[in-house]
Amino acid sequence: MNLQKFYYINTTQNYDFEYIKKTKGKVIIHFEKKNSPSIYHKLVNLCLKSNIRFYIANEIKYLFKFKANGFYISAFNKKKIQLLKNF
Repeated sequence: MNLQKFYYINTTQNYDFEYIKKTKGKVIIHFEKKNSPSIYHKLVNLCLKSNIRFYIANEIKYLFKFKANGFYISAFNKKKIQLLKNF
């Protein structure tokens, strides 16, 4: 059985990106409206620098802005995301 590890990041706490890379984990970045996008830009740069695949959760505009590896839609997402049907 091949299990994948995902790390859900929604704050700017100190994360051990070396451990994430060592375990071949993937990062899901959840954007909170109270934080500025520049904070998340730093997280994206850390993922790119560490060669860690990252996904954007529930925010389509950041999916293309940061050129993420994928998009994560949570089960609690009540928004209708019609744009994804075009892909």
